[in-house]
Amino acid sequence: MSAGAALAMLGEADLRALAAAIRSRRLGPPFGMTAVQRITGASTAAAVSEALVCLSLEGCSQEALASCLEMLADSAAVRPSVEEHVQLVMTGPEGVACHRDIAVVVEDLF
Repeated sequence: MSAGAALAMLGEADLRALAAAIRSRRLGPPFGMTAVQRITGASTAAAVSEALVCLSLEGCSQEALASCLEMLADSAAVRPSVEEHVQLVMTGPEGVACHRDIAVVVEDLF
């Protein structure tokens, strides 16, 4: 997974928390997984830690890293949520709604 992909998986709050920790020097190179886990949680800590190390080794200063994380957070803040994109529509006989498994519907079609 690329550094960008690992960081793009994070939500706005986690990105802002990481940026604040880096700016305040509570988090810094070598960006250990345990330290990152305290901010992002266990499920993404390894990938995020690796992404931060990679960007740091490519020459990103801590200030630049924090600025990048804040830009990603700003982007996440204006990104529409899944709920805004997905709409469930049910049709059926008036007054009766029947929920069926997709496999059953496909089986009935063929």
